[in-house]
Amino acid sequence: MRRLKYTVILALFGCGDLWTPFAADNPANCMQNASLCGGTTYCASRSEQCESKLLRSGVALGRSPAALVVADFNKDTHLDVAVTEDVDGTGPGQVAVLLGDGAGGFGAPTRFAAGTRPLSIAAGHLDGDPNLDLAVANTSANAISVLLGQGNGTFAMATTSNAGDLAKQPVGIRIGQHLDDNNQRILYANQAGETLSVISSQFTKVREIPGMGGKFSAPHDPVAGNFGTSPFDLAVATATGIFTILPPMMAGGPVILHGPYALSGTDVPGAMAAADFHGDKYSDLAVTTGGDAIAILAGMGGGMLAAAVRYPAGKAVAVAAADLNRDGFMDLVTANGTEGISVLLNQGQGFAAPLHFAIGGNTTALALADLNHDGRPDILALDNNPVGRLIVLLNVGF
Repeated sequence: MRRLKYTVILALFGCGDLWTPFAADNPANCMQNASLCGGTTYCASRSEQCESKLLRSGVALGRSPAALVVADFNKDTHLDVAVTEDVDGTGPGQVAVLLGDGAGGFGAPTRFAAGTRPLSIAAGHLDGDPNLDLAVANTSANAISVLLGQGNGTFAMATTSNAGDLAKQPVGIRIGQHLDDNNQRILYANQAGETLSVISSQFTKVREIPGMGGKFSAPHDPVAGNFGTSPFDLAVATATGIFTILPPMMAGGPVILHGPYALSGTDVPGAMAAADFHGDKYSDLAVTTGGDAIAILAGMGGGMLAAAVRYPAGKAVAVAAADLNRDGFMDLVTANGTEGISVLLNQGQGFAAPLHFAIGGNTTALALADLNHDGRPDILALDNNPVGRLIVLLNVGF
């Protein structure tokens, strides 16, 4: 049996203040306490010592957290987290910023108003200074909000575009130097109108990309990767399939669309992660399917994607990619709603059977980042049931 090698830090009530590895001579206690904190998967067997610490973190999130982004917002070299809250629309939307301590822990959240129903969030440099800024897609308000970073983990009061002027039910957002533009821009998907918009931080429209022919797979963000020209190429998932978007052949010209690329059978594209899973320099796509599988579409260059290959996984609603075991191959992590989290290790010629982590609650979004400076990507996930919380799994090696 594979020995699980994750330290688990749960923003969770009821699991005690501090759980150290349980003694090997008390396996029953190990199993009981592991079960309380989300499942018996943290014990190798009843005859072995528990291999993970279960720590209660000091924070919980607000209502209905929806999206997260990881970055160093206060420039102390430790990664921090920004989370959108109140996405159900019952209260004013906000962003909770949790500053990292460099060891996998986070301080209490500081909250900033962020418009109505903040469904998606991105971080980047929008105003020319070295401080990281935030952009938020306010879906029901038909608006985009920008929060300029102050460089110390705080943000200026949000500025929000006029309702309906630029955004029409925005459902996914990112910040980047996309589509042959040397400036950092905000790019987002409009559910109503079925277009992609590129705007500046001052809410000036730079480009509108029509022609997707279907609703976007909400709330999932467009993803960036090298699909043929540069790492700033894009891919989006819609009801009709997946499109890749390459820069125009000449400045000011139309972008180049490829697709739609359909999945297998009744699979419906949802969340995506872009990475080079095959080592051929082109980005591939890992896509949730609405079922118990992840679809891999290999990048062929020139914006072309190969037919989807399915791999068993949990019923994934989110997916992220990183080299978890530092073997040179990009691995996958999926958030599976009430089924916890799954890890799929890349074997170079395909993915191994998934490792499932039953962590309880309802995991709906995730990110991968090295939180404790050990060179290994760690896992962060959002749980919004019954109350919002941040789950952190520190990677100690596979």
